[in-house]
Amino acid sequence: MSEFSSNLLSLFTFLIVFTLAVITYVYDEEQSAVRAIHVQTIKEMAGAGYLDPVVSAYYESQLEKLGFDRSKGPFFIASHKDQNNRATKPVYSQVDPKKNFVSLETRVKPSFSTQMINWLRTGDGDFRYINDRESQYIPFIGG
Repeated sequence: MSEFSSNLLSLFTFLIVFTLAVITYVYDEEQSAVRAIHVQTIKEMAGAGYLDPVVSAYYESQLEKLGFDRSKGPFFIASHKDQNNRATKPVYSQVDPKKNFVSLETRVKPSFSTQMINWLRTGDGDFRYINDRESQYIPFIGG
């Protein structure tokens, strides 16, 4: 009987370790996919000085293709959403955070196992990334 219980205990230990390894792999893959899309979106946002609706729609479709859902509201919450209210690149070191920086928050609802791990780590099941970046947009002044 002791050999049977030893084998059963070894099997349970293997199953637990294997399950944790799979969950960790899925967590890392989902986190890196969302982070890569967030970084690319804020790069394009900084280049244009605002979050273009076409860019937002493209990256939202990429997140949906990867199987992610919206958590609360839209995937992207941007500081500058309007073409007429762009953030501009600082000129002559005149930096005003409201005029020269773009801010982007990306909030995504991952798979169930990833939500549980993220909830244990951060207290929130969703992936949430918030970054500021200096605008690279230089307005054309015709003359």
